[in-house]
Amino acid sequence: KATAIGQITPPVPSAILEMVSTTQGLLPPRMTTIEMNAIPLPSAGLIVYDLLRNKLCCYDGTIWNDLF
Repeated sequence: KATAIGQITPPVPSAILEMVSTTQGLLPPRMTTIEMNAIPLPSAGLIVYDLLRNKLCCYDGTIWNDLF
């Protein structure tokens, strides 16, 4: 079931989650590199913020990649 946060109208049909705000952002889970690497069986597409390297990271199914 699709979910909308920050609005009273239903989310767009192709989205599982839609967030709407003009004053706030999305804050992904924040953890150290060691904690990130210790996630058991991360799914491809998993996103976390690495606090030690100040990088947003995404798991591609094999390795963690920096997104910026």
